[in-house]
Amino acid sequence: MSASESTSAKYVDPIKALWMNILTGVFACGIGVFFFFCFWPLGLFFVVTGLVAPFVLFFIKNLEGSCPHCGHTITVRETKPGVTCRACKKRIVVREMRFLRVD
Repeated sequence: MSASESTSAKYVDPIKALWMNILTGVFACGIGVFFFFCFWPLGLFFVVTGLVAPFVLFFIKNLEGSCPHCGHTITVRETKPGVTCRACKKRIVVREMRFLRVD
């Protein structure tokens, strides 16, 4: 396998991931406050989800690297077997901390 057929992946920086998780939690809490006045059970669900989400999502590991087809930056969960690049729409296999081309 040549170098152009695969690229290396690394884990996403935990601090960067934490900030994204906090933003997700704030967004869910905001939706919850809105729904709380209209339909309180749904609002309560979103508020609780928003408070818990940053801590739960922190433990989900993501890999980041460049697409072996076009070089676009890709982020994917480490448990996913593959992903489609958003830029070139080509399929990529994730294996052993590497992104592999699928032709």
